[in-house]
Amino acid sequence: MTYPLRLTGDKVVVRDFTIADVDDMQRVFGDDRVTEWLSFDSRDRDATQERIQSAIKNAHRTPRTEFYLAVALPDDDRAIGFVRLVHSGHEGEEIGCAIAAEEWGRGYGNDAHVVILDYAFRELGVERVAGWIALDNTTRMRALEPDGALGRLGFAPDEVRRDHVFINGAWRDCMLNSVSAEEWNRRRRPDR
Repeated sequence: MTYPLRLTGDKVVVRDFTIADVDDMQRVFGDDRVTEWLSFDSRDRDATQERIQSAIKNAHRTPRTEFYLAVALPDDDRAIGFVRLVHSGHEGEEIGCAIAAEEWGRGYGNDAHVVILDYAFRELGVERVAGWIALDNTTRMRALEPDGALGRLGFAPDEVRRDHVFINGAWRDCMLNSVSAEEWNRRRRPDR
């Protein structure tokens, strides 16, 4: 596998982290607005640096089972978020994504999903990618509707799991959702 990984989308570049990304990523990992629905609470700069260092270390493992990648803007390569694809055992691959709050509403998260899903299905030969959304995250749950951001990518609800993840001091019920390689390829343009 090529290192460093660098994948280009329509709006963002998805690439391996460098240690120079720590301060930019603190805008993601240290912001309660962003971490409100993630599987970890806001982090201080030292914890952000540890996470970036871990991502860099894991990028060199063979076989590579975790793709914890920076979402960056193509004009200045500044990290504005992350997208994560990790092998999660018998359930297949699990995806996650977060974008800095001041960058919300510009389609960067959606483009990062497209980039990593293309890579997962076309380069890695993955059969299924799954995610979860806390049921009380009503905004994100709407993304799973057929005309929502995730629904348009082929993600569909699978099942509700009670007390699936501990977020900000409470166990949350979550909607597991997924997209198959077959569904992804049916929806994607052949030139992509």
